[in-house]
Amino acid sequence: LQRLINRYNYASPTVTGVKKNFHKEMVTLEGRQKEAYDKVGEMFRRASKASRAGTVDTEAMQYLSPNSFKGKSEDEYEGIAKNLQESVGTIKEEALNRVVNQFDWHDNAKIKRTMDLIDTKRYDSPNEKTASKAGDLKPGVIFAHNIQTVENLRAAMEAKGMRVGIIQGAMTGQDKEKVKVGFNPPNPAERIYDVILCSDAGATGLNLQN
Repeated sequence: LQRLINRYNYASPTVTGVKKNFHKEMVTLEGRQKEAYDKVGEMFRRASKASRAGTVDTEAMQYLSPNSFKGKSEDEYEGIAKNLQESVGTIKEEALNRVVNQFDWHDNAKIKRTMDLIDTKRYDSPNEKTASKAGDLKPGVIFAHNIQTVENLRAAMEAKGMRVGIIQGAMTGQDKEKVKVGFNPPNPAERIYDVILCSDAGATGLNLQN
């Protein structure tokens, strides 16, 4: 099929004139979040030790994967933990990701740094295109890996008075379009969202240029 297509497929670059800036931020965890991150490592070592000894550390696996035990009876815990322990390396990575991205936003270093960066994105002078005054926040888009992280970010932003729109995978095309129009309306003065938060699933195929 590819050989057939090649005869009719012509590729050429699209020149947009838009400059891409890439900057990587290193964030240091502190306080309760750092303690939770370190505890994941401790529980991973405990579970790994138990696995090598042919035993099961149920408490460690409950900490690493709490949702796996929700709604289950205590009689089932050891069997669940035993199965989980076979994939403890993968579960550890999921637990670390949970601590970094989904930890309570009040004590989440990554979200705090994100909020600081957002606060620097302000207009130096009035902008007719977005009907903004000097000092107003520039409209922006943030991509997060999953809906739990999106909701965590939304809580932090709305607490700061930001108008936040959400686009995630479970939404219909019509619902996504409503949010897009609220972010980038025909009349800039009618904007109702300062920031759009997108989950990985929700971001697919979106055009949010402003």
